[in-house]
Amino acid sequence: MNRLLRSVELPRHVYQKAIDVGLEREQTWQHAQERSLAIKYRPDKHAAFNIAATAAEIAVAHYLGREWLGAIYDGPASYDVAPNIEVRCTENPKHGLLNKNREVQPGPYEKSPSSIYALTFTTSNPRRFQLAGYIRLEDAIRIATRWERNGIIGWIVNSNDLRDLDELL
Repeated sequence: MNRLLRSVELPRHVYQKAIDVGLEREQTWQHAQERSLAIKYRPDKHAAFNIAATAAEIAVAHYLGREWLGAIYDGPASYDVAPNIEVRCTENPKHGLLNKNREVQPGPYEKSPSSIYALTFTTSNPRRFQLAGYIRLEDAIRIATRWERNGIIGWIVNSNDLRDLDELL
């Protein structure tokens, strides 16, 4: 991975869109049947993270010059950024990229092996994100470490194993 993190700062009006969609997602999550797949934040922090995750998707789309697909939920097999990019966001740069177990198992949430996963980090400025890199799902599964907490299973890829996001430009 290229050690140079890319930084993207969203304009205020674009960040407002992330707030609006993030709050809509929070409402959907509160009423979802499978809430256990989400990390258990305090209610106020969970809403803030939904906003940050939404903004991170927009930041990746903006950086790559691609369409952001996250404004409208299009089913479990949908993506965040066109044509096949899933975005992950974390507060801690020591954390790796999480692939959800349900996305690698047969079923409605299963993603294609050619799907791309991009990792972002939040910063002290809620409109600014550090873009860490990407990996294709088929490569991630080969090198990922199994992760489980509170019955939630996933696969973690170390951020050092990610590829430079500029390769997707």
